[in-house]
Amino acid sequence: MTGKFMRNKPNGMNVRPISSLVVANNVLGFRESAELMKVASDCGCTIRLASGDKNGSTESVLSLISMGLTGGKTVFLSVEGNDEASAIKGCARVLHAKRPLV
Repeated sequence: MTGKFMRNKPNGMNVRPISSLVVANNVLGFRESAELMKVASDCGCTIRLASGDKNGSTESVLSLISMGLTGGKTVFLSVEGNDEASAIKGCARVLHAKRPLV
């Protein structure tokens, strides 16, 4: 769904947020949530995660922790910002996913 929405960049070009699926091999706790927020900050992106009926964003550490994400869960990532590809790779690294599925 995320790919259907478009926004305008300051230069007038239309862009889409990129999205990916990863399988988490790690629990999403305080440390991992803080690392995801650092990835988002370093890449100049907002990262949204969804798994089952839970979702969270790097705009709120509590939203990430309250997801209760455990290893083996599939996570949908939606990334919007300056360096989206690096943000997806950084998220996969934090979640200890082998590689993005999509």
